[in-house]
Amino acid sequence: MAEKNHYKNTKYLFWTDKNTMIDGNISSNIARYINHSCKPNCEADGPKGRVYITSIKNIKAGEELTYDYGREYFDKHIKNKGCRCVQCKK
Repeated sequence: MAEKNHYKNTKYLFWTDKNTMIDGNISSNIARYINHSCKPNCEADGPKGRVYITSIKNIKAGEELTYDYGREYFDKHIKNKGCRCVQCKK
């Protein structure tokens, strides 16, 4: 866990409450490869300082796992380049 402004340039941060975050940029953390989608098939949530990725619909074998990164992340990192999720490519 890290203090609020310690990792200003990393993109793999999960806030577990208003003062605590988990830095997911660890090579053994394969969840960091789950991409953003405006119409996701998973969600990130978790109590007590942990993050769990759970499905919110049936996922077919070989289908990419995705979740919504949230408005703040979207506006800061995705919006200017244009969203490339399957939903937005249509």
